[in-house]
Amino acid sequence: MKSSIKDIIKLEVNYSNMIENDDINNDGIAVRAKNNVEISEDKTIAIIDFDFILKSVKANIWEENKDKEELFKKNEDETIIGKLKVKYKVITELNIIDETKLRFTLLEIVEPYFRKEVETLLSNMKLPNYVLPYRFWENEDK
Repeated sequence: MKSSIKDIIKLEVNYSNMIENDDINNDGIAVRAKNNVEISEDKTIAIIDFDFILKSVKANIWEENKDKEELFKKNEDETIIGKLKVKYKVITELNIIDETKLRFTLLEIVEPYFRKEVETLLSNMKLPNYVLPYRFWENEDK
């Protein structure tokens, strides 16, 4: 059997833009992007979720907080200025037995689609373009 992607279907897109005007009282933007990959038993279907949060952050708060994840724990925090949630369904015929390698391959395939959604969100918010690091999920648990 040939290894291939049969289809990528966008199931869900949710944007939240909390910027009411162009006067943002912040020194910078902090970003968190996380993902979740659920693979079917027969490894032919994967559901991939991405969550992206932008926060307005004062430089001294960012530098003083050693645990950066603490800054993102409160989802209704007043410093959150934007959110993006995207869910994809990927139908595959990938000949990858190892689940970790399959997850990695699927994320690489879907990443450009997610990057486009991030670009659209930032453009709609009139914020400078943020460059999401390639393979951002590799170090997400650290």
